[in-house]
Amino acid sequence: MPTLLHRRARVARTAAAWAFAAAVALAVAGCPAKKPAVEDPGDVVAGGTGGGGGAAEAAAARAFEKGVKAFDAGRYDEALASFKEAEKSTPDDPQVLLNVALCEVALGHADKAAPPLEHAVAKKPEFFEGWNELGAVYLDLDKPAEARAALEKALALKPGDTSARFNLGMAYRRGGDLTGAERELSAVLAANPTDVDAHLELGLVKAKAGEGPAAVKLFEKAVALAPKNPEAHYLLAGAKKAAGDVDGAAAAYRAAYAADPKMRDAYTALADLYAGKDRWGDAAAALADAVKAFPADGAVRASYGNALRKAGDNAGAVEAYKKALELDPRDVIADRGLALVAVAVGKCDEAHARFEAAVEKYRADADAHAALEKARDVIDGCGKAAPTAGGAKTPAAPATHGPTKSSAPKPKGKSK
Repeated sequence: MPTLLHRRARVARTAAAWAFAAAVALAVAGCPAKKPAVEDPGDVVAGGTGGGGGAAEAAAARAFEKGVKAFDAGRYDEALASFKEAEKSTPDDPQVLLNVALCEVALGHADKAAPPLEHAVAKKPEFFEGWNELGAVYLDLDKPAEARAALEKALALKPGDTSARFNLGMAYRRGGDLTGAERELSAVLAANPTDVDAHLELGLVKAKAGEGPAAVKLFEKAVALAPKNPEAHYLLAGAKKAAGDVDGAAAAYRAAYAADPKMRDAYTALADLYAGKDRWGDAAAALADAVKAFPADGAVRASYGNALRKAGDNAGAVEAYKKALELDPRDVIADRGLALVAVAVGKCDEAHARFEAAVEKYRADADAHAALEKARDVIDGCGKAAPTAGGAKTPAAPATHGPTKSSAPKPKGKSK
């Protein structure tokens, strides 16, 4: 499912070791996050050294400036190389280390972001941005206890910072301390009642605590504040589904993928919602929308074929399965589906042949083989007769196969 992002630091524009004027105020700029860790950039002043000269320092300053420009342009590899070059001259500069870490995060290397941040806060324990970003990185790495420790240090330095408090609330929830999470997130909302992400995160806390109605209200508030936020609609849908409100959940899932047509999980979640109620026509309609959004996704096509088959549209299912195999020749769900359609239309010889060919095709793939075996009883039963209570025999009813394939991402947390 879509997950909230941590609130992160912004890339530092001035390194502490280089004073380009008598007193240089640290400005923060466009990290690929939604909210800054420093709420008032003017509060942070670079500890300039008062004009460190020399060719090496000048080159490092140029590299740093080049890195900032590359980062702002989204060229994170280039930015990282430039900040690494600057780091050679000032290996202990916290702003340089922060920027190195932010580049690693932007490149998806959270594991490589932790060491420079740990170094930065070791050299400068009062470095708030370093502690807050380190906490966010630990959340990326699914280390809630370490995140909590770092974020508590950040808040000790800036008790009023809602960015760090939001992250701490998330760390508490991830660590199972729902009381602590509610306390921190409620404080964020008290400071800013229109904070959409805090409503969503607190809604997750309430849902985890089994307080479904409270979770729904928080998600509904988030939707009211940000009607085009796909995550808000998606989380509201999940809460409504848990409450048994199928139609409300369906409407919210549709709103989620209307807000973000590339939110794949919203389509598959809607299809699974309908499949769970044996509403296979509705499930197929949801996956038809998914096919339009992801025309080159073989797994979506195979899931669409499943729904069509369960809805009784065998011709449509065959077409979907064959297209899935064109897109991915090793889609076991599509191969299995074609065999099951053959069972459904009474073509038992074709069903057996397709199934055995698939068994051979996926013999070396344990997961695919296990998926095939789920249909073996249905295939083997094709053409056989089942005894009735009176001893007479009637044709065996073919069993059906499960609904759709889902690929929901692991929660990661929310970057701000």
